[in-house]
Amino acid sequence: ARYLSEHQALLSRRARVADRPWHGLAEPRDETWLRAPKILVPELAKEGRMALDEQGRYLVQGFGVHPCTPLDLHVLLATLNSTLLVWLTAINAPKFRGGNFRYQGSTLGKLPIPSAILEEAELRELARQLMEEYSRPEHEQSPTRLVQLESQVDARVYDAAGLGAGGIRFVEEEVARFRPKIPLREGEDLLSALRGIRSPGVG
Repeated sequence: ARYLSEHQALLSRRARVADRPWHGLAEPRDETWLRAPKILVPELAKEGRMALDEQGRYLVQGFGVHPCTPLDLHVLLATLNSTLLVWLTAINAPKFRGGNFRYQGSTLGKLPIPSAILEEAELRELARQLMEEYSRPEHEQSPTRLVQLESQVDARVYDAAGLGAGGIRFVEEEVARFRPKIPLREGEDLLSALRGIRSPGVG
């Protein structure tokens, strides 16, 4: 309080506090949603790097997604981090060095997310398993398992979006240009696991 009082003259001259107390924030924010479950979105990324804050505890240098209508945040998170949604975000977002793009609320708000995918039981279970795997200590996580689950999520999102084999190939080749390769310690196991995953649109 003493510090603010000593600088009252300076603070009072701020243009954005003319209609509010001189010591208040120039741009007041509603903090209610910060304490609610939300998806944390990084400012810059080159792949799907969003994370879930189930307890409303965290802030990042970026912003948060707090749906206005009831949604399963695990499913929404898995969908937003999918290859198709990362590509759609990247082609509409400002670009930076190193292949990074900037996540923006205006960009995410315009993403064509099929409403049916957010209610799909299979995707809900995949999202739960992904969250469970990522919740383990890093040294206990299985890169093979993570890639397998993410590939299955991608397949469900592609299917909901109506992409055939050609569209899927195009999107994945585009994303491969800027998305870093995941180092796999269990390459042979991964190949075996992926043989059982059928991409939509493949005859």
